[in-house]
Amino acid sequence: MDIIIKKLDRNYLKTNIEAFINILKNEPYEYWDEQNFLIDLLYKYDLSYYLELDEVLVSYIISSIKQNRVAYIHKFMTDKNYRSKGLGSLIFKVFVLNCSQNNISEIQLSVIKSNDAAIKFYSNNGFSIISDKWDNINNIESLLMLKKI
Repeated sequence: MDIIIKKLDRNYLKTNIEAFINILKNEPYEYWDEQNFLIDLLYKYDLSYYLELDEVLVSYIISSIKQNRVAYIHKFMTDKNYRSKGLGSLIFKVFVLNCSQNNISEIQLSVIKSNDAAIKFYSNNGFSIISDKWDNINNIESLLMLKKI
């Protein structure tokens, strides 16, 4: 079993866009398409990672810097066939280490309020809920979560 975690770059993303989309396409409330993935964001390719298992994309974190050295995770997905194997935790540890080395003080993300598994994962990894918010795209309640580094 060969696990590789690398910093995401635009070329890898464009070349493997279908694999990125396939990981999230059957998840409820996931709407990202190629255009969403390819949007340029501040420091996106400095703070985004992907994980391959035996040369197959199975997990990724797409993040950027919002303001005041706060990283925002736009998309954190692990293929449903590879969940609960520690791969999400592994890529997340690499991401947090990179944030720390780049003087990021906080990590924020939004999660659908009914996604108990994701909320448990984030809580177990040091996130706390800071507010409820309305997801206008999905027309559903979500939670804004924060992790201090």
